[in-house]
Amino acid sequence: HFKKKHQQKNKINKMADQNSRHIRKVSHNDLEDSKLSMDDSRIVGIQLDEIAMSRQQSQVNYAQGSYTEDSDDERGQNQVLRVYLVDNQYKTLMVTFNDSAYEICVQMARRLGIENCNVFGLFEEWQHGTHVEDRCFADDDKPVKVQHRRKTFSGEERRLVFKRRIFIDSISQFVDHTTTHLFYIQAKENILQGNYIAPTDDIVALAAIQMTIEVGEFNPKVHIKGFLSKSLMLFVPKNFGTSPEKTRLLEVHVLREFERFSINHKKFPSHELKWLYLRQARRLEDYGSRFFVSQNKKLRKNPRSIFVIVNVKGIAIADRKQRKKYKAWSFNDIEKWGYHSSKFMFKLQRNDKYHGETYEFLSPYARDIADLLNIYMAIMIKNLKLTSSDSMVVDKPDRALCATKLQAVVRGFLVRRKLDKILRLLAVKKIQRVWRVKRALRQSNASSTEPSKKTN
Repeated sequence: HFKKKHQQKNKINKMADQNSRHIRKVSHNDLEDSKLSMDDSRIVGIQLDEIAMSRQQSQVNYAQGSYTEDSDDERGQNQVLRVYLVDNQYKTLMVTFNDSAYEICVQMARRLGIENCNVFGLFEEWQHGTHVEDRCFADDDKPVKVQHRRKTFSGEERRLVFKRRIFIDSISQFVDHTTTHLFYIQAKENILQGNYIAPTDDIVALAAIQMTIEVGEFNPKVHIKGFLSKSLMLFVPKNFGTSPEKTRLLEVHVLREFERFSINHKKFPSHELKWLYLRQARRLEDYGSRFFVSQNKKLRKNPRSIFVIVNVKGIAIADRKQRKKYKAWSFNDIEKWGYHSSKFMFKLQRNDKYHGETYEFLSPYARDIADLLNIYMAIMIKNLKLTSSDSMVVDKPDRALCATKLQAVVRGFLVRRKLDKILRLLAVKKIQRVWRVKRALRQSNASSTEPSKKTN
C-alpha cells in the first residue's frame, strides 16, 4: 500500500513539473503559434489545481500518520541522537526510528551510570514566546519518528531532554552520586526560573548552599560587599531583582548566610552539599510539581487561563502570572479522572467536604496530566503493599496489575456505598413502619376512651 502511494506521489510530482514547464513556455501572445486554444489552457490550469490539491492532501495524510508502514529511510537504520541534560550538557546515542522513549531512557541511564531510570523521563522542549515549554513522552512513544516527521513537514526542531518526572521522598533516599547531581541541577533550574514559589528566607538559604557548591568555601578577603553585584541572578530567582534597593539587601543577606553555612559545613563533599540543597528545596510547597497550561471551563470565579498543577499530593489550579493557588484537591478527595482529546476531567468523592463535583479543563497536555496521575497512584498502591514487589518505583509490566488492583478497590468502594444506601433506606423504612404502628395504637386508644367519657 505504501509503495503504491509513494509511486503515485512521484507520478504526481513529475506531472506537475512537466505541466509547469509547459505553461512557462506558452504565453498569451504565442497561443496561435503553438496552436493552443484558451480552452486547452484552462484544462491545463485545472489539471495543475487538481495536482496541487492532491499533493497537499498526500502531505496531510502523511503528517497525520495515515501511512501504516515506515519509509525505506526509517527501517531499522541507526540514527545519531543528542539527548540533553538540564544544564545543557548532552550525550550522543545511536538509536533507530522505532526505539521507544523507555528504551532511549534506559540507554541514556547506562551512559550516565544510573542504576534506576524509572524516575526519569524523556522530554521535548521548545521556545514559546518568552518561556520554555516541555512535554514528556509516554513510554511507548517513538520520539525519533515524531521529530523526523515534524522536521519534514513544519521545519521545527525540538531538543530532547533527559530529566526527572517522578518526585517522591522515599525514592530520593536511595540514589547514587550521579542521580543526586541530576536531581540537584533540575531543582536549581526550577527555583531560578521561578517555577517554585518560595519565601525570601528559603531563597537565601538555597543561594548560600549553591554558592558553597559552585564558588567554594567562604573567603573574607574575596567575598565582600559587591561580590554578587553582577552575578546575583545566578543564585536567586529573576523575580527577586525587581529594584536596586532590594537587590542590595538581598546580596547582603546571601553573603551573610553564605559565611554562616560555609563555617558550619567545612570540607563537605559536593554530593553531600547537593543533598543538603535538595533537602532544603523539598520544604517548598511547589517542589516536585509540574505545571500544565490549561483553560478553565467551569470555575467562573477563577480566570480563564490557568495552570493545572500535578504532584504527589494531588491536583491544584493556580494563576499563570503569579502562580497563586486557587484550589487544591488531594488523592483522597478525587474519585476518578480521565481525558479525551484535549479535555481533562476529574470527579470528586461524596463526603463531608464535597458532593461529587466534576471539573473539566481544556489543555493540549490532557494525556500527560492523566498519565502522571496514573503513575503516582500506581506508586501509592505499591507503597500500600497491594503488589508483591518491594521496589518503590512501578515498572512498566506492573502498571496493568496496579490499575486492575485500583479498579477493584474502586469497584469495592462503590459496592459498599450502594449497600450502605440500601441499609439506610431499610432502616428508614423500619423506623417509619414502627412510627406508623405506634401512631395507629395511639389513635385506637384515643378512640376507645372517647365513648367512655360520653357515657360518664
